[in-house]
Amino acid sequence: MKKYMPYLGAALSLLAVAWATPSRAQDNPFKDVPTDHWAYQAVTDLQQKGVLQGYPDGYFLGKRTLTRYEFAVALDRMLKNLPAGTAGPEGPAGPEGPAGPQGPAGMTPEEVTELQGLTNEFKTDLASLGANVKEIQNRLDNLASRLHALETKVKNMPKISGGMFIGMRSDDSRGAFVDASGSLRPGASSFTNSVNVVHDFHLMVSAHLKGGIKAWGEAVLSNYLSYAANGPATLGSGVGASSPSGEKEIGTLYTGGITAPVAGGELTLGRFGHKGSPLTYQRPYADAYFNIPWYNNGQWIEDGFNYSHKFGSARMDVFAGSYQTTTTTSSGLLLNQPLVGALAGPRSTSPMKPVGVYGQGQMAATQSLGTEINVPIGKIVDIGLSAIDLGSNASATAAFNNVVEYGVNFKAHKIGPVVISGEVAKTVTQKSISNGAPGLSNDDNNAYTLNAAAKLGSVHANLGYKYIDPRFYSAGYWGHIGNWYNPTNIEGPYANVSFKLFHKLGVEIGGAYYGGARNRVYGFGEGFTIGSSVADANATLSYAFNNKLSLMANYEGAFYNLSGSVSATGHRAHPVEQYITIGANYTLGGNTSLGLAYQIIANSSTSGFGTTSSNANVLTSQVSVKF
Repeated sequence: MKKYMPYLGAALSLLAVAWATPSRAQDNPFKDVPTDHWAYQAVTDLQQKGVLQGYPDGYFLGKRTLTRYEFAVALDRMLKNLPAGTAGPEGPAGPEGPAGPQGPAGMTPEEVTELQGLTNEFKTDLASLGANVKEIQNRLDNLASRLHALETKVKNMPKISGGMFIGMRSDDSRGAFVDASGSLRPGASSFTNSVNVVHDFHLMVSAHLKGGIKAWGEAVLSNYLSYAANGPATLGSGVGASSPSGEKEIGTLYTGGITAPVAGGELTLGRFGHKGSPLTYQRPYADAYFNIPWYNNGQWIEDGFNYSHKFGSARMDVFAGSYQTTTTTSSGLLLNQPLVGALAGPRSTSPMKPVGVYGQGQMAATQSLGTEINVPIGKIVDIGLSAIDLGSNASATAAFNNVVEYGVNFKAHKIGPVVISGEVAKTVTQKSISNGAPGLSNDDNNAYTLNAAAKLGSVHANLGYKYIDPRFYSAGYWGHIGNWYNPTNIEGPYANVSFKLFHKLGVEIGGAYYGGARNRVYGFGEGFTIGSSVADANATLSYAFNNKLSLMANYEGAFYNLSGSVSATGHRAHPVEQYITIGANYTLGGNTSLGLAYQIIANSSTSGFGTTSSNANVLTSQVSVKF
């Protein structure tokens, strides 16, 4: 150590917490260290513990170069505060006394290692001050050993975590309507006549075992799962289609299993969550009213295995699983089962409105087998490859029983402030893994996205292009237009920009314009064809009063321009759906938040999707707790 802390202020980082003696409250000890100085607390603590004494005139002189001798004196004072050694056997417990003040912070293994290095560097100087260097080194070695044992013990202790969600929703409408989740809701003459009360409780226990093995189990007790399964198809199709409360209580093992090191990689066995790229393997979340983090993370839950291995900077995952035991509902309705493949394009059956993930003759997958490979190419771009086979137990007369998904995605490294990313994917419908599906061509089930994102100060911008074929339908999630989730047979640009107008006022503005990707008309003229289009616009204002209270106002509108070949009347029509939402969020504590929202729905479907318009109001409240 040829240079010895050019400023005494730098020495304050040398383990100022390494004391067994708590500091005493007193006035500012040094004239040149004001109470608003960044180092005030550390300097005061060290002075109160006798490590730093300053100068007789009451000054600290923190910018003056620190001599080796002065550093050795301060280090000697530090070392005298170390624990004396290994504690002896415990005696009999005495009567419990009153609670004392909170003790000082303990030392970390890194701090002990630093003290060991300093002691070795200054051993000659410490010896000249009368210190027993060998005895100090033995105490430090003993302390390091004790800290390591304690750290290992704490790491191996079971850890408990989880969360609780409670939500209430009520509607007010003259007649039945389709809400922002794509669910058909019955009419309600007042907010008190249509109330959903949902709850969801998750509890996870995890533990590190010998051999690098981790075990965990996550239980759920919920009626939200029943509420969410009441949509037309799956979570991601429209939730809460039934209105009043009375959803069945469900208790189940949500996830659970072990993760172990195997052959240089990591093997997970059990019930686990897995998430891939947006166009291939991400679970949709279409609940526009309740925000539950353990369901909106994009993970499909599988019973099976996942093996992950790194080859240099590349990574490969191989996974296989079943969804037959993870639907999480006892009523037979689907919640965690991917819909893949399609017989037709959008709006192939009544109602003509493309709501939610509506039936296109998709297959409900019962098992999967896939691989994902991520390869960084220098410092230029990261490439991802995926191939996933999804099968079902459909009858032999079904149009197809197997769907294979192929995908390639990339994310380029920053070019100035810009990051470019994209994805290309294809779904192939088959009777089996080796046999095609008669009568189903695979030339209209492709998709791709291209996106450029930039950040300039507080301004964030995204600009992109999206193409989704009529029969492309994968286990992924690629967004929504109003209440039309995972839209198909669309192509066009989109843009989004967010920025801060003032310190606490945030603004986000976005829009998209999609036309028909191909000419596809099915059934009684339903479809979304070339010559039809939809413009989607949204804007959000948010204001944070402080770190606890924030307000939000949002507008979204989907403006359709339907050609006569697909409108309800046979003439060009312009149906509109609009949502205005205002809300507030209040953080009750570090892990507890309260949310309130009121939404106005104004859908004008006359002549476009049918012969009626629907207007409604939705009031929601929710409380979430994490622990």
